Amino acid sequence: MSLLLMTVVFGAAIGLVLGILGGGGSILTVPVLVYLLQMDPHVAVTASLIIVG
Repeated sequence: MSLLLMTVVFGAAIGLVLGILGGGGSILTVPVLVYLLQMDPHVAVTASLIIVG
C-alpha cells in the first residue's frame, strides 16, 4: 500500500473516531504517524498539531 494512500485511510479513520467520540485527536494521531507511517516522533507531534487543528 502506498504511503499516500495509507495516510489518507488512517486520516479518515481518525477523523471518524474523533467525530464519534469528540476531542483527543493527538492521542490517536501521533501513534499512527509514528508507528504505522514511521515518522520521526518530533515531526509527528508537529504534524498532529496541524492535522488536528
